[in-house]
Amino acid sequence: MRCLIITGKEEKEFMNKVAVLDCTLRDGGYVNDFDFSKNTIKTIINKLGKAHMDIIECGFLKNIEYDENKSLYSDVDQITPLITPKKKHTMYVAMIVTGTIQASKIIPRRKDTIDGIRITFHKKEMDEAFELGYALMDKGYEVFMQPVGTTSYSDVELLELFERINEMKPYAFYLVDTLGKLYAKQLLKNNLISEYGFSKKYVEAVYENTERTYQHILLFTNQKNFYAVIVVDIVHKIILGHYILDLNEKYGLI
Repeated sequence: MRCLIITGKEEKEFMNKVAVLDCTLRDGGYVNDFDFSKNTIKTIINKLGKAHMDIIECGFLKNIEYDENKSLYSDVDQITPLITPKKKHTMYVAMIVTGTIQASKIIPRRKDTIDGIRITFHKKEMDEAFELGYALMDKGYEVFMQPVGTTSYSDVELLELFERINEMKPYAFYLVDTLGKLYAKQLLKNNLISEYGFSKKYVEAVYENTERTYQHILLFTNQKNFYAVIVVDIVHKIILGHYILDLNEKYGLI
């Protein structure tokens, strides 16, 4: 389970729609050692743009010897020709694993470069990750903060993390459990999301059947009594689907 929470000025924009991020060239690289070939990388990016993908992740930025056939880059400008021409409706990003490249190696953002950088970090790397994040924001990038293994955090540590995120105001913040042990009810514990820095509760309620095999997770929308419902198979840890629940129409509340 990965929970994306948009913060700052982008919160209002994304609360009303689902934004899709494609990470084929980054996460998919673990299957083929990131060796897609230069033409395939450019083709994937181009076709995802034509498909109106909201966010395209082009691969990793890290201190390596660059190979044009792999989706691993040591310089932002190695990505630039692969995303040219950029689609207006699409955001182009890359990921940095904290500790694998320094902010000094990242050039300032331009109109033709990637738009954002996702930073992933373990708990022990938090200070270094925030330092990197601030430096990249100063260079003009939209920064996504992604802590890894959040089920290892105590409640106090989560609260401290949320407070730092709220102070930073990155483009987006994720909760990533990595090992598949995070359940929706844990997000509701002590109302952590709503109480510490997010202007709304994102989850209205979680309904579970008596056998404890399925959950219906109700998410707020911008309309009263109108919810997006996610159906989760708890046993197999998969999302089965989603639907819109309009209580106004169902029960004549208006």
